[in-house]
Amino acid sequence: MSDAAPTVYLRNICLAYQNQVLFKHMDFCLPGAQTTCLLGRSGLGKTSLLKLIAGLTGKHPDANRVASDGKPLVGRIAYLSQTNPLLPWLNY
Repeated sequence: MSDAAPTVYLRNICLAYQNQVLFKHMDFCLPGAQTTCLLGRSGLGKTSLLKLIAGLTGKHPDANRVASDGKPLVGRIAYLSQTNPLLPWLNY
């Protein structure tokens, strides 16, 4: 059994924000053990896509997320927002 990072596939995902469709019926692949950059102007859905991948949207989080090794993604994906919600008291 390998501990290598699996490729994560997103299949037929749809996302809307404030009644605006950001994307629909999109397939997306994140290769394991590689760095991927989401780049674009504000409001395109980059953060929303990351929350969807991390299962933080609250709407059937695993329905369209599949790891190449077939194991659940729960506990294998980390998400840290642009703000400092983990240690709000820490000044740096």
